[in-house]
Amino acid sequence: MVNRRSPEWSSDNTLDNLVHLRDDFLDEIPTKIIHGKHGAADLVYKVRKNWFQKVHGEIRIAKMENLIPANVVEQALEFCRQIESEDFHKRLTQPEDIQSANKIIDLILQRK
Repeated sequence: MVNRRSPEWSSDNTLDNLVHLRDDFLDEIPTKIIHGKHGAADLVYKVRKNWFQKVHGEIRIAKMENLIPANVVEQALEFCRQIESEDFHKRLTQPEDIQSANKIIDLILQRK
């Protein structure tokens, strides 16, 4: 993991924020369940619902700023709808959720 910034960050650049969310947090799911802020070490995991909320927010801002490629907009909005769903918030994060988030960020950033 390359940690260019601490998990407590802010930037006015939406695409930089998406790069940070994609690259500076861990994909692995820890053995213990992480709830909220339990320590700085817990903040580096994508498994946290707060991480998904940050991704959601940056995608919504990117949409408003017309930063999402036209062929990706609908996929990005569908991802946001999934994050907004009650089902998502009532269950534990699955590896597929993290993979889906990584994929949509990569598509927005035109990485793959």
